Amino acid sequence: MEMIPVVGSSIISEIGYDSAIKELNVLFQSGSKYAYYDVSTKEYNEILYSKSSGSKLKEVVKEKEYKKI
Repeated sequence: MEMIPVVGSSIISEIGYDSAIKELNVLFQSGSKYAYYDVSTKEYNEILYSKSSGSKLKEVVKEKEYKKI
């Protein structure tokens, strides 16, 4: 999965998305990486293009399944 740098975020370093399986991968500034499941393309784009990607991420994934990778 290709990871895209998120410029200007104090929380997110990089983000990647696989639309075939609806999986969102997030590399945080802390170095931790998580996979979130059942994330729609619309939700991914909202996070990627939001003025505050970190806040939008919290809003979108708060009830999604996830695991540390």
